Amino acid sequence: GPLRGGWVRRAWATARRLGARLLPGLLARTSPAALTYYTALSGPDPDGARRWLQGTVWPYWRDRVLGELEVALPGLRARTRRLDVNIFAHAMARPGPGQVWGSGRREAARPFRGRVHWAHSDLSRLSLVEEAVTWGVRAAEEVLLGVKGTTATALGDGAR
Repeated sequence: GPLRGGWVRRAWATARRLGARLLPGLLARTSPAALTYYTALSGPDPDGARRWLQGTVWPYWRDRVLGELEVALPGLRARTRRLDVNIFAHAMARPGPGQVWGSGRREAARPFRGRVHWAHSDLSRLSLVEEAVTWGVRAAEEVLLGVKGTTATALGDGAR
């Protein structure tokens, strides 16, 4: 469950403190607010997780989402007027030994035929928005370095 384990308790304690700071503003609103909830279904059996996910129904997700969010935002359930559930199942890279800093990552990041520059967080084997932004900037700067007369970019010499 969401409230077991030491690190989970600490995370929810932080969420409660943050929620206590956000709640007055949310309660004072006269117009609707939108909240987004995300959870990862990770484990050793991705196929089993997908089958389980396909068998779930809206009431399950309503109760799970509101139950977890009410830890930080007490009274949220009573104030909720609409709850949409969208399930976007997708795979995420799970780095193995040598994949984050190894030669395989460097090879995967090498431009294809010198013209196609890759910009994806999976190049770091870490699916984080910061990684996606960094790789996007890096790809743009590699292209700029290929433009005649361009000698420097924001990332400096590390772009190549």
